[in-house]
Amino acid sequence: MALKLLLHCSLILAAGLCNMAYAASLDASILDGVKNRQATIEELGNRITNDPKADYLAIREQLRLIRDEANAVLKPLRGLRSDLQADLDQLGAAPEQGQNEAFEIASARAALTGQMQSVDDGIRQADLNVLRASRLLQDVSDIRRKAFYDNILKRGASPLTPSVWLPAARSFADGQTKFAEQWPQWWQQQVLAENRNWAFGFSVAAFLFALLMFGPVRNLIDTSFLNRLQKYEPTKSSRIAAAGLRVLGRVVPGVIGGWVVYETMRAQGLITVGLEQIALTVWFGVLGLLFIDGLATAVFAPKYHDWRLVPLQSSGSMIVRLLLLSAAMLFAVDALLNTCAQYLGSTEELARLQGSIVSIIGAALLLALTRDGIWKIDQTRQVQFTESSLQRGKQLRHIIMVSAILAIAAVLVGYGSLARFVVTRIYLIAALIAVAWFVRVVIHEAINVSESRASSKKLPMADAVPDADKLIYFWIGTVTDIVLFALLTPILLIVLGFDWVEVRDWLIDAFFGFKIGTVTISLAQILSAVVSFAIILIATRYIQKGVDRRFFDKARLDEGVRNSFRTLLGYIGLVVGITTAIAVLGINLASLAIVAGALSVGIGFGLQSIVNNFVSGLILLFERPIKVGDWIVVSSGEGIVKRISVRSTEIETWDRSSIIVPNSELISSAVTNWTHKDKFNRVVLPIGVSYNEDPDQVLQTLNQVMADNKRVVRVPAPSIYFKGFGDSSLDFEMRVFIKDINDRIIVQNELRIATFNAFKQAGIEIPFPQRDLHVKKTVTGRVKDSPG
Repeated sequence: MALKLLLHCSLILAAGLCNMAYAASLDASILDGVKNRQATIEELGNRITNDPKADYLAIREQLRLIRDEANAVLKPLRGLRSDLQADLDQLGAAPEQGQNEAFEIASARAALTGQMQSVDDGIRQADLNVLRASRLLQDVSDIRRKAFYDNILKRGASPLTPSVWLPAARSFADGQTKFAEQWPQWWQQQVLAENRNWAFGFSVAAFLFALLMFGPVRNLIDTSFLNRLQKYEPTKSSRIAAAGLRVLGRVVPGVIGGWVVYETMRAQGLITVGLEQIALTVWFGVLGLLFIDGLATAVFAPKYHDWRLVPLQSSGSMIVRLLLLSAAMLFAVDALLNTCAQYLGSTEELARLQGSIVSIIGAALLLALTRDGIWKIDQTRQVQFTESSLQRGKQLRHIIMVSAILAIAAVLVGYGSLARFVVTRIYLIAALIAVAWFVRVVIHEAINVSESRASSKKLPMADAVPDADKLIYFWIGTVTDIVLFALLTPILLIVLGFDWVEVRDWLIDAFFGFKIGTVTISLAQILSAVVSFAIILIATRYIQKGVDRRFFDKARLDEGVRNSFRTLLGYIGLVVGITTAIAVLGINLASLAIVAGALSVGIGFGLQSIVNNFVSGLILLFERPIKVGDWIVVSSGEGIVKRISVRSTEIETWDRSSIIVPNSELISSAVTNWTHKDKFNRVVLPIGVSYNEDPDQVLQTLNQVMADNKRVVRVPAPSIYFKGFGDSSLDFEMRVFIKDINDRIIVQNELRIATFNAFKQAGIEIPFPQRDLHVKKTVTGRVKDSPG
């Protein structure tokens, strides 16, 4: 009785501890946070719907934070629910109606059920919060996108009407007045400064240094580089290297000079807080001009036609470079005027007029750039372009030409914002593609040079690269293209008018997971799985090489045994890699049993031959009836085993052709293996002599021939077998054993030559085939046989 009471008290105490544990596990703040987020989402939804002047960027950031917090809460809640369900399952099924249950068990069951109900409510509400936040984020994106397109499609007055020029002129005059008011204040501030002399002195020195870097130093670097360049032959690799170095040579000195000027003036206080944005605009405009000048000069090389990456004629190269620099100057000045307008204050009319002028000039430069005459190929260069590529380039130029004409027309009819958007985006997209193309060309050429150098070190032929190395360099180039595309895509989206916050959210969602129905796809998990799989495969290759070098070499194992072990290690690494990749992807391995059951049906019908060959391949590797390097004879032919793969075995014949034999055939059919245990082999050589010869003399001569051959082993001893009486000769067989079956043909050749010489010296005749010919004659009506 006392023991029973003690047991009941223990169960009650355990139930109480269980309730306390789950109460601690289910923090009330988690569920309160879920409810608070619900209220915040409703409030933000009302602001989006009812407040047209709401700060949509701030709302978007807040919604994204709420959605991330809701997603973060779901994982621990679902984990807690799984634990609660496991404990309920441990208690067993609830008693049926009318049946009693121990008080302690009933209390624990009630506590667990209540906890599970609260957790289920929290999970449902968190899921709803994620759904509503995602829906509101989409609404914000739609509103911002609509506002953007409404802005660029908004029609204003044509710049040809006086109503545009008069307000713009007044706004420009007001800006001049404000600048005239600001200038004396800035000058007075500098004059009153204590270190004004040092400030102006340092600034003048910085300007002189910048002029020195922009002029003499830049020209000296460019000239000396070009003089050195003339000593080299202009190949594809040298052109790309020269272009890259020339870009650096023309950009770096200007960057250094401009940076020194900006930092010196800022440090000396000459750039005040209000003027800092203008100074930065000037600085970035200079950087853009330097980069465009360097890239255009390096790619088109107007004065050095042999070193152009784009093989245009000299006149065309010069014109293209000048037009590109003019476009860069246009947009740099446009950016500076916009910044000054923000600083001094400007009206919408002046901004629209400025945008219209910039659009017309930019479109005119596009028309000049798309003329067919400046894009003629230099025929002295041995560069072959297909007719289709030339036609595509011409079509692209015509599309840009039509877009430029439409942009000018749009400006004249009042769609200045649309024209400005089209013109600026054409230039920006072209610049991005040009930079990406140049970077890709440099990287791929570096890969090709590395491939050529690696092949020249390994093989005598410079263009003969092992297939494995070719595959490695191919994947390096492919990964480079993928990375460049991944970097270029979000920039192009921003250029096309998508908001940076929206693009960033797309990238984050794509990388960390997005849902299609109930399935969550995460590029991060996919990349992690691929990287894990690749790391395990690479580690497996290193393990194979290490075992082969450190263990197999010392153990002096046969090459076939080595190949079997290497293949088995490869299979093990492959299985481990696939299992790890599946686990990283978050796929429950237990659920794969259903897939395996479905596959078993397919295996029973359509895949049984593949599975049969796979299992046969494993049997070949474990039992090793044949190994790599064995000399085998099958129904399909005879040759050396070169490779045993998962499905089939490759046999190389003596004619250097390959026979692909399914593994199941090697298991189910008879196979002759000349080198199964070792390479020891017997050679049988038939010999015939004339009936006039003495058999004892023949035996003595042949024994001497076998004894003189160094490739013939002495144990087992060679023997001569008097096989019988043939049609034209006495038939003998010379039977010898050799150590290596690969010497079989050589030994047969040596024995035949030695036998011929020995018979010739001993006067033993090797007969020709003899036949008796009988001719039938007809004599006086009768047939008479006449021996021939």
